[in-house]
Amino acid sequence: MFFMDIGKEVTETPQVKICCNENTVQYAELKYVKLSFIPIFPLSTHYKTLCKTCKSTVEAPKNKISLLSILNKFIGLAIMLLVAFYFWQGHQENIIKELNVLKKPQKYDFYLIDNNRFNEVENQRSAFVIAKVISANKDAIEIVISNYSYSRKRDLIKAIRLDTLVFDDFFPSKSQFLTPEELNGLYKKEIVYRVLRPFNYTLFGGVAVRPTMPEKLYKGYNPTPLNQEGIRSYRNDDLIGALSLFTQAAEQGDAWAQINLAQMYRDGEGNEVDNAQALYWFNQAKVSGNKTAEFEYDQLCKKVKMCK
Repeated sequence: MFFMDIGKEVTETPQVKICCNENTVQYAELKYVKLSFIPIFPLSTHYKTLCKTCKSTVEAPKNKISLLSILNKFIGLAIMLLVAFYFWQGHQENIIKELNVLKKPQKYDFYLIDNNRFNEVENQRSAFVIAKVISANKDAIEIVISNYSYSRKRDLIKAIRLDTLVFDDFFPSKSQFLTPEELNGLYKKEIVYRVLRPFNYTLFGGVAVRPTMPEKLYKGYNPTPLNQEGIRSYRNDDLIGALSLFTQAAEQGDAWAQINLAQMYRDGEGNEVDNAQALYWFNQAKVSGNKTAEFEYDQLCKKVKMCK
C-alpha cells in the first residue's frame, strides 16, 4: 500500500571542536516527503553539533548537506511529473484523433454521449449512451442511439468490452440525423464526450462491429432447386420425373442440368436413346464455358459421327 509520510536522513560528521576532551559530532538532518519508500521532495534541513559525552550543544561551523543528497529527494517528484506528462501527451493525441474522426465521419464511428444534456433533460441520475453512425456524408450524419443507458461512464466502457454493441437489440431501428456543425457543437460542449473509430472491428478490446463475410474466392456452381430435385429423383430411380426436372432446369440455363439431361438422352434413361438431343444439350452447356460439357460433347461426336 502507498501512503504519504515524512522521511528523515541524518548525516554524522566529526568536528575539530573539542568538548570533554573528545571531538564533537555534527548532525545534519534532512527531512523530506515520501510516498511509501519513494522520496518526493525535500522539506527542511536542520544542523546541530553535540558533544558525545555530555550531550551539550556546541557552537561550530556547519558542514552543509550535499547538493546531491538534496536533489536525490526529488526523484519521486520527477517520476510523477514524467507519468503526468505521459498521460497528458496521450490525452492530447486522443483529442487530435477524435478531431480527425469528426472532420471525416464515416459508417461505424461511435459517439459516447451525456444523454441528459443531449436531450436537455433535468435528471438527478446521470445517463450515458452510445451512438453508432450508420451513414454519413458532407451534409448529414445518420446515427442510432443505444436502447440502453448507463449511470457511470466506466459502466458504458465495460459494456463495450463485453461485446454488447453487436447484440441485436442494443441499437434501435429508428435513426436520427445530425449536421456536421451540430456534431462539432456537441463535442465542444462535451455532450459528445468521446469520438471513437473501431480498429479491426473492436473498441476497448470488445467487438463493436460484426465482421463482413469475405467474398468467396471460388465463385463456382450454385445448383438450382430444379436440378437438385432432378438429382434426388434420379437417385430414387424415378427416371421420368428426373428427366422432366432436368428439362425444366436446362431450359432455364442451368449448365449442369443441361449435362444431366444430355447424359439421360445419350444413355436412354427415362426415354429412348436420342443422340441428337444429347449433342444439343451438351453443346448448350459447352457454350456457357463448362469444360465437362465440352469433353462429353467431343466424346459423343467421335462415337456417333453426327457432328460437323
